[in-house]
Amino acid sequence: MARSYGNGSVYQTKTGEWRGKITLVDPVTHQKLPTKVFYGGKSEAEMKRKLRDYRDNILNYTGPALAKANAYQYFRKWADAYKKQELKTSSYDRLDSVLRLYLADEFETMQLGEITPDKCNDIITDLKGRELSYSTVKKVYDAMHACFQFAVERHDLQYSPMQTVKMPAKSKFVTKRKDSENARHLTAEEEAAFFAELDRQTASTRRYIYRYRDAFILDINTGLRLGELVALDWDDIDMDGKDAYIYKTAVMVKDRDEGGEPIKGVSQIIQEEPKTSKSIRHVPLNKKALAALERLKAQAGSSPYVFPTQSGARLVMPSLEKQYGNITQHCGIEGTSFHSLRHTFATRLFERGADVKDVSTLLGHASVSITYNTYIHVIEGRKTDTVGLLDD
Repeated sequence: MARSYGNGSVYQTKTGEWRGKITLVDPVTHQKLPTKVFYGGKSEAEMKRKLRDYRDNILNYTGPALAKANAYQYFRKWADAYKKQELKTSSYDRLDSVLRLYLADEFETMQLGEITPDKCNDIITDLKGRELSYSTVKKVYDAMHACFQFAVERHDLQYSPMQTVKMPAKSKFVTKRKDSENARHLTAEEEAAFFAELDRQTASTRRYIYRYRDAFILDINTGLRLGELVALDWDDIDMDGKDAYIYKTAVMVKDRDEGGEPIKGVSQIIQEEPKTSKSIRHVPLNKKALAALERLKAQAGSSPYVFPTQSGARLVMPSLEKQYGNITQHCGIEGTSFHSLRHTFATRLFERGADVKDVSTLLGHASVSITYNTYIHVIEGRKTDTVGLLDD
């Protein structure tokens, strides 16, 4: 038997299995907590690591000990031990960034029991005063609310200091230029210039200059999100039924070391979990979309990906965004992003009299109100044109 006094004991059974046992002592009350036994270890080192992790996790203590626990460390343990298990990788990355960027400095010198409603309200007010976006401040608000509610449910706190803190109304936030640019669609003239640039060919080989030309054609005829487009496999496409099944998306996540700490770099992964339940949908393919897919199939060969690279890997989103930027720069289009193709798809449909419910379904929005609020200027303009028919 190998022992590590003060840190529990580790031993090996006759069958070769390693086991560990540890009894924590509450650092405030000095009372012994229930003994924890670990089974199924493959090595002594692995079992010692499990005991060490259990000992260092402040969520394993109770009562007065937690009231004196470091507040930021409590948030970290809540995120890593609980939220990480239920969140998508990209969602956990966002939570991790919220904690590191906005709450570490606020809470790392405070005890959990010292945090008051006034302190929480000051944090939200300060973030709003820094002219951060509504979305960013809401993520901080939601993280604080969820963590303190978790503490109450565990009886680590008697009440949540966020209980009386209200999130400022969205109308109180200043919309930055970047936000409005991301929502802009291409005008009819810009769309024509964009596709004229896409049709450019080399003088010698008569090949199209842009390798992913058909990705742009497909997107502006389906309105897919960039991640949904890149995640497409040929199994998702029904050429005979003229339909694409959308149920997964590509996302960029932080690279992490073995301990879960973020390191330099990001990687693309495919999540078979939609943004919302409405994101899972069938999108009809018009003639232009089908023609683009036929060309893509010929180009992809035996690849399972609709958009393979020359090396055979799946195309990554930054490459498509970069090519979009090259195209728009060459034809003088400013203030747009790849997402503008999705907005252009919806705008053209509304300009031609499409029903808002139908467009909302095609876009995979969580509710019709999101579609209406996003395109209200186009929809209201269409109403004016309709009433004008009475003048004819």
